[in-house]
Order: sequence, then structure tokens, then C-alpha cells
Amino acid sequence: MKPLNGNVFVLCRKDNSVGGIILPDSAQEKPFKGEVTHVPNMPKDQDPLEFAVGNVVFFSKWDAKEIDFLEKSKDQQYFAVPCDKILGYSKK
Repeated sequence: MKPLNGNVFVLCRKDNSVGGIILPDSAQEKPFKGEVTHVPNMPKDQDPLEFAVGNVVFFSKWDAKEIDFLEKSKDQQYFAVPCDKILGYSKK
């Protein structure tokens, strides 16, 4: 699977609070954090991405779209995030 239109696919683990209560997305104000699993092929006339598969990225939930067609477990979520909406990254 390859993301299109400048999106990356990011795998996030659902955050649990103390006691095992799952917090709804609306109760979490901090940016999401996840691992890049798929990156797009960038056209030759565009700058290459600074981040790569395996990097940890931070993004706003408002800029991401949840995708459910990739294989995952019940405590994981995949998101499609536009490259230009990624707030920051760190190498793994």
C-alpha cells in the first residue's frame, strides 16, 4: 500500500490512562504521536521528505484521517497525515 497526494501512513497506539480506562480522542489535547509505516513517492521536482519509515512523528488529530483498511490490533490505529501537517519528528 502506498499513500498518495503527499500523505504518510502513521501507526498509533491508543493511549490508556492509569487504571486502564481508555480516554476518548476528545479528552486528549496533546498532539498524537506515532510511527511512520508508509511514505509516498515524491515527484523528482519536489524536495525529498525529511522523515522516513520508522521515524516517530507528531501531528494534530484535526489534520489526520483514520484509516481502517490496514491490518491492526484493537489497541492500534492507522492515520493518513498530510506531510505538510506533521508538527515534528524524531529518528527512532
